[in-house]
Amino acid sequence: ALDPEILDLPSLPEGTRVGVVALDGLEPTLPGFLARSLAEQLALRARGLGFERVVVSPGLGEVPGGEPYPLAEALTCSEAAVDRLAAALRDAASAAGVEALLLPPVLGLGPEPDVLERLVAAVGMPLGEWYAPLEPVRGERWRRRMRAALRKAGVVRRPGRLAGLARRGEWLVAELAEGEPLEAAAVVLATGRYVAGGLRWGRQGPAEPLLGLPVGLEGRPIPLSGHPRGPDPLEVLGAEWPCRGEGWRWGLLVDEALRPRGEDGAPFDPRLHAAGDLLAGRDPADGGLALALATGWRAGQHAARPESDVS
Repeated sequence: ALDPEILDLPSLPEGTRVGVVALDGLEPTLPGFLARSLAEQLALRARGLGFERVVVSPGLGEVPGGEPYPLAEALTCSEAAVDRLAAALRDAASAAGVEALLLPPVLGLGPEPDVLERLVAAVGMPLGEWYAPLEPVRGERWRRRMRAALRKAGVVRRPGRLAGLARRGEWLVAELAEGEPLEAAAVVLATGRYVAGGLRWGRQGPAEPLLGLPVGLEGRPIPLSGHPRGPDPLEVLGAEWPCRGEGWRWGLLVDEALRPRGEDGAPFDPRLHAAGDLLAGRDPADGGLALALATGWRAGQHAARPESDVS
């Protein structure tokens, strides 16, 4: 699991009193607000769960900037820091009479949940983090776990800047700005949209720069502009927030196996797939990460097993 640190509140025994931990040096008001909000959730009230703010002094010194990341780093690198936090949590939980602890996202940065496991063993009660989707600690933790999973699966990462993509016999060849080209039996394009360079704005409008794949929406290529400078970006993207134009949903047209279509509507190459914001139909502001995860997994499955039916 990518998030074993998250405390599963519905799994706690009925009537459990949960302490929402306010760590000295971090944001002081959020734990109190969170405790009140959780207490008002009908599903948790039906289980008789109670929530209250519990102040804990972890004894780890000043927290730079009042942010969770330095604390998570200290807990990752120092067993003594984990022991001090465990003692502080145990004392605070006993004084408040709570039976579980909900903490900020500080439980380490490593690929394994070592900090969580040590704290649970030392404190002697269920504990974990509250969910914070944009928190740098969870982002770094997720990155390290993904890299560990890739290494375990035998995936070799080759960082570099892609300069071109070509078809040469039985191979798709990725030309890198530096280093030897990469020959692949299958390729997944996950190059993003306008900001990342997966689509570039030219005289005829947005274009896919590597293979010249057609850009479209709702199954149809976008019409080429008759204007010598191309379509006006303000017209197709929208001039003011939140009035966004349909240009934010332009992208590559694909079939059921996420294979980009060529000018004739057929798959451009059976070995080529696409994923993420590069796909037509979704505005990146509308669940972009979820789309990237879902389509990236599906495209990878098709690329690895081209003859299979991936559902």
